[in-house]
Amino acid sequence: MCARKAKHSDESSGFQYCAGHMKRHPAYCCTYSQAIEIQAERAKMQEGAQDLLRAGRERPLLKLLNKQQSILEKAIKKEWGKALSWLSKAVANSLNCWEATIPLYRDSGSQLGVTHHMLHGQACSLAQTITNHCKRGEIQSAIILWRSLFEIEVNMAYIARDTTQVPSRAQRYYDWSIANYFYVNKLFSHETMVEMQRKYQGWNLKHYDGWTAPPDNPKAILDMPKRALQVGYNERNKEAGEYSSLDIYNLCHAYVHNNMFGMLNDPLTPRDRLPNAPSIVGLDTPICLAAISLTTITRLLLDNIPDSGHVDELQSLRKFAEIQESQVLLEIAMVRSDILSPLSGVELSTKFRSSDGVEYTVVPKRRGETQRVRLL
Repeated sequence: MCARKAKHSDESSGFQYCAGHMKRHPAYCCTYSQAIEIQAERAKMQEGAQDLLRAGRERPLLKLLNKQQSILEKAIKKEWGKALSWLSKAVANSLNCWEATIPLYRDSGSQLGVTHHMLHGQACSLAQTITNHCKRGEIQSAIILWRSLFEIEVNMAYIARDTTQVPSRAQRYYDWSIANYFYVNKLFSHETMVEMQRKYQGWNLKHYDGWTAPPDNPKAILDMPKRALQVGYNERNKEAGEYSSLDIYNLCHAYVHNNMFGMLNDPLTPRDRLPNAPSIVGLDTPICLAAISLTTITRLLLDNIPDSGHVDELQSLRKFAEIQESQVLLEIAMVRSDILSPLSGVELSTKFRSSDGVEYTVVPKRRGETQRVRLL
């Protein structure tokens, strides 16, 4: 310690300084033991920084995975490229339809139109995402997303077949979407939520499908499969061994919940592949499903549009949607059979009668196979 009278003390280090030495010494000093601790902490920080740098380096396995993904996407473009191209055109056409109908629904003031337009916009985003997943070979994730697309399809059809009861299905669906937001964010005392509870007294606002119950029986809630059956969807034709969209929707629960059925008894994706791993095999299921659902949703939007002077333009969009869906299915019908899903893609055929009265059924030729012609 300085021989002069100490006037300043550093409690952390235990040193005392006079006023003169305080001008020449740093304000922060430490003892030997504290210096050792500081060096140890700095060593830990440097080690952590080195670990961060090592973790950020591209590993050989990562390079291999990226290379394999690049090869896979090139193979997908070669085998499924035309079908995916038509699906992308269908998505763009659907987006054009959504944009063209904005002023028509806005000016009409119809709750049905507002709700349908909102659902159609969500469907376009989902279809675009499904297309991107298919381009990367992510089959299961694409099928899971299609499950949401099919729910929009069924909900639009269910809302369109409304009765004269008040509040309408469109109004109830819109109100339930608002109520769900308040429940998720725990805003139970918000004035809008209080008004909603008063309006739907006796209803189950917490139930996701509560909006499907009619005003005269608020407890009669319909789940998704029951709504689908009401609007004309069918279950599997067991005699023909065929799957319907509703059947595939129910099978998708295995992917969403990762249950035992999905792990051991998966009918939608090939068995000889790693779970959830990108693959070139089995893309026909999500591509076909997305194309069919997107066309149905676009048709539902246009069928319930208010009268306007844009009939010709909108009819063209409908026609384009139907053509694009047909082209997607045609391209899938020509994909090699060894890269199809367990559902075996789609089988398209045309019939014609020759001049001698013989009727022929022509099936599109799959790549690597000869054209098939059947006599009737």
